[in-house]
Amino acid sequence: MIQPSIAIISSGADNRYGHPHVSTLNRLKSIGAHIFRTDTDGTVCVSVGNNEIHTRTDASWIPWWL
Repeated sequence: MIQPSIAIISSGADNRYGHPHVSTLNRLKSIGAHIFRTDTDGTVCVSVGNNEIHTRTDASWIPWWL
């Protein structure tokens, strides 16, 4: 079984397909995954290195490359 600690979902706000589906969100929440969504969080940036994962969103945007 796959149990991600982070999930990044790319979808437009109020899209006609209803993505992300509530069942998908519930499954991710039930395993404790931290969910980032472009429709609610804006741009999601991820940097990986030295066995660490760092995330930034529009709400907490700090360029990690500086």
